[in-house]
Amino acid sequence: MDRERLMDLPEKTGVYLMKDTHGNVIYVGKAKNLKNRLRSYFTGSHDYKTTKMVTAIADFETIVTSTEIEALILELDMIKQHRPRYNVLLTDDKSYPYISVTNERHPKLMITRPMGKTGKNIFGPYPDGRAAKETIHVLNKLYPLRKCHKLPKEPCLYHHLGQCLAPCINEISVATYMAIVAEIGRFLKGDIQSVLADLQEKMHEASERLLFEQAAQYKTTIESIRTTTKRQSVNLDDLKDRDVVALHPGEDDTAIEILFVRSGKISARESRVVPKYLDPAQSVVDYLAQLYAIHPVPAEILTNDAATLSPLAKLFDTHIKVPQRGEKKALLELATLNAKETFSRHLDREEKASERTFGALDSLA
Repeated sequence: MDRERLMDLPEKTGVYLMKDTHGNVIYVGKAKNLKNRLRSYFTGSHDYKTTKMVTAIADFETIVTSTEIEALILELDMIKQHRPRYNVLLTDDKSYPYISVTNERHPKLMITRPMGKTGKNIFGPYPDGRAAKETIHVLNKLYPLRKCHKLPKEPCLYHHLGQCLAPCINEISVATYMAIVAEIGRFLKGDIQSVLADLQEKMHEASERLLFEQAAQYKTTIESIRTTTKRQSVNLDDLKDRDVVALHPGEDDTAIEILFVRSGKISARESRVVPKYLDPAQSVVDYLAQLYAIHPVPAEILTNDAATLSPLAKLFDTHIKVPQRGEKKALLELATLNAKETFSRHLDREEKASERTFGALDSLA
């Protein structure tokens, strides 16, 4: 690498792009001091992963920014544009399914994968598409929103089953829809007792009238509600949406464990091991920033490393906290334990891969 070019670099905040011999961008990073960061790549000794990346660098490019937040935003844009092979990349399947109520004159329920902040009528995340579909199936039985993509000219079977208000032939007020959407919101936030009590009463009435098939349908719906709403309670004092992000750093990598807590319950989780390269915090922030660029950001993030996650607070207008006591601390300890387990499994896989490689070389020798 050209030493004079390294000496001429600006001592300013910005983004750098590492390129291979073909001009392809292989790594994108940010730095408070571009000159110091770029020089550090080409001086001294590094761990195996950083050394492997440095040997592939043939050229670089720098872009100066006014602030560190600008650098982080630009870095994420460059990662999205170039998909560098040495950056921690977020795959498409990391966008979890949510349930939303569409913002239409005659709203309906649907599964969505929101890009950015959560709207007031978006609920989730759900661990997978199947769980979201099962929940929508139950909701469509309980609440008479439209089911069709386009309004027909005459009422369909759902209207005759009492599962649709038939806006195709009836004038439905906005207030009626708002009341239904509010009930759906309470249901998805865990207020299911009144719904269950109503269904149980209807089931008993049907049974007394010898309408056993109808009673069986009510029973099936009750069981479906209990199944789809049965999630791990964490018994927090409030029903805030928050994420719990625990980091477990190793020598060369860092394990990240995320628990998505919605309405006091763990709704989904995410685990990942990211390489450190020269800046231990950069890979963690890069990964989380990519995740939250397509994933709704809660008002609060609990973590065991507020210093590392601090750039996310400004970027996404959220609060980063380290809980010191109570249920929040217990929840963070649970996430930390899972991060340690993820890191341990990662080390086991790497050791086995190394044994296979060097074992084969020994055999060959």
